[in-house]
Amino acid sequence: MESSVWVEKYRPKKVEDLILNDRNKGLIKKMVDRKTIPNMTLCSKTNGIGKTSIAKMLANIVAEPDEILFINGSLNRSIDMVRNEMSDFVFRDNLTGNKKVCIIDEADGITKQAQDSLRTFIEEWSDECSFIFTCNDITKIIPAIQSRCPVLDLTVKNDDRKVIAKQIYDRCVHILRDNLIEFDENALKKVVTNHFPDIRQTINVLQRLSLAGNISLDIIENQDISKTQDFISELEVYIVDKDWAKLRSWAHEYYNTGNIYQNIFDNLLYKIDKECIPTFITLTGEYSYRANNTNYLEINLSAYLAELCNVVKINV
Repeated sequence: MESSVWVEKYRPKKVEDLILNDRNKGLIKKMVDRKTIPNMTLCSKTNGIGKTSIAKMLANIVAEPDEILFINGSLNRSIDMVRNEMSDFVFRDNLTGNKKVCIIDEADGITKQAQDSLRTFIEEWSDECSFIFTCNDITKIIPAIQSRCPVLDLTVKNDDRKVIAKQIYDRCVHILRDNLIEFDENALKKVVTNHFPDIRQTINVLQRLSLAGNISLDIIENQDISKTQDFISELEVYIVDKDWAKLRSWAHEYYNTGNIYQNIFDNLLYKIDKECIPTFITLTGEYSYRANNTNYLEINLSAYLAELCNVVKINV
């Protein structure tokens, strides 16, 4: 039965469906054409840009369903995962003769001890099985695994932002038309911009908004702005109180939110004390730029909030 959840229903099934820059799409196409998957690590600094979709698409092209093992690394973190689930999989008889595929999703959640065991496991079984890791924070993957499963960085770089945004917009147009949902082009562009580059979140938001029967700027303002204001209001209180523990928790929860610095800027600028406005603008611009050039998004946001606490006064 076809899924009614759009992110699953429209999960990429062929290379042409992938939202990637030309270089990465070309690399994936070569793997598909050859029907061979090398050991690799799919990495990006942000969620929802297609790492898991790419891994599943590749596996489904080269292997049968019972030749594919999918492990969620954030749920199966321990060394027992290697000893039990993965061992059972590779030892199982392979009736087709195809190379098996093991996907370790969110591998940056796996303990170092389990990763140490995995490196030997990969060496022993690479002839019979391809290993695909996905992660957001490549620094949490030990060098021994990175060397055995080379990194393919899917992070959207500044030079690719316009191209990727256009691909996401076009995919959304296809989804909305396929579901007979009328939409305002400016409203759709706003949704794409607000959640860029998180494709999964963009599609989820569109499906929620589509319940009204159409997508317009009025609907977006009614359903989305209040949510943004809620979590920005929390931030405002924590900055005023200089409550570092809560700010740290806030950064952990929202560091992957699309356009987080723009949201902070738009919602706090008019509340900042007049003398602090130049500093607020400078800090926001500086840390927003850094966010596009670092693997440490949570640390970057935490550092930004720490500086705001020290130099910015909010009028209450």
